[in-house]
Amino acid sequence: MRNPQKTHINKPRLSIDDPKYTDCLSKVYDLIISADQVNDNEEDLTTKIAVTNPSAKSGYQIIAKQKGKIAGITELKFFEKNKKLGSLNIKFFLKDGSAVKQGQTVATLTGTNSDILKYERFILNFLQRMSGIATATSEIVQSIAPSSVLICPTRKTLWGLLDKKAVLIGGGGTHRLSLQDGVLVKENHFHANKCDFAESLEHIVKTYKNQSRFIEIEVENMAEVKQAASAINKLKNPCLLLDNFTPNQAAAAIKHLRQNHPNIIVEISGGITPKNLKKYAALKPDIISMGYLTNTPHTVDISMRGI
Repeated sequence: MRNPQKTHINKPRLSIDDPKYTDCLSKVYDLIISADQVNDNEEDLTTKIAVTNPSAKSGYQIIAKQKGKIAGITELKFFEKNKKLGSLNIKFFLKDGSAVKQGQTVATLTGTNSDILKYERFILNFLQRMSGIATATSEIVQSIAPSSVLICPTRKTLWGLLDKKAVLIGGGGTHRLSLQDGVLVKENHFHANKCDFAESLEHIVKTYKNQSRFIEIEVENMAEVKQAASAINKLKNPCLLLDNFTPNQAAAAIKHLRQNHPNIIVEISGGITPKNLKKYAALKPDIISMGYLTNTPHTVDISMRGI
């Protein structure tokens, strides 16, 4: 029995309890903060000139200016706890995955004027991007309901594991979180072998030895579908990735696989957008992966106002 969840990693690996995840968090933090060069040795010239008392405390609220699904709250709490946001104290009124309405208050925060103005853009950018990806994923998943197709991101991500976490919050899958999580043989792997498709498949089957959670072969036409399916059919959790297939081509491939190799997990990827998604979902593959989820600049409009 095929199980697409075997290609999917759930919450534990995308938790602040996992060192690899917190390492990714820290790197994203450093990347965004360094762009503003806001550290103890460099002044915020605008605050220095415009604010009469930078050390005085003020209160602000974070407001959603459009509806969506909130993500990034757990991560901001982590930054606050680890003193990455100076003197700021944030009180959130929502949890990750909560639906938010236009005009709804997401959180309030207090702190010195200098720290609020220093970290304002970081906080908003962080919430906007993660919430945007979660919202886009939720809309995609809902658009094909009640389909059981697992919607996953690709590795086309800007913030790595954080983008994957946002997709998960939006109701999607994750696929691999790192190159160690599964075997996914793509066109460039075949090219690197400097031999034909069949010879590469023979090498893969010989060296794989059921050592991973799953093995997936990218195929580009029906001939490769048949060759790859026959080669990996008896391996542990075999998958085929139909790359850039038209709906008609994908339909023919899925029909062949369901009739001859019903245990093989079928994924469709390449050029999948909200406009053509339903056509592909109607073919009932196991997984549809979309670079659109993380590679298109989704944001939820969120702002900060004084109270």
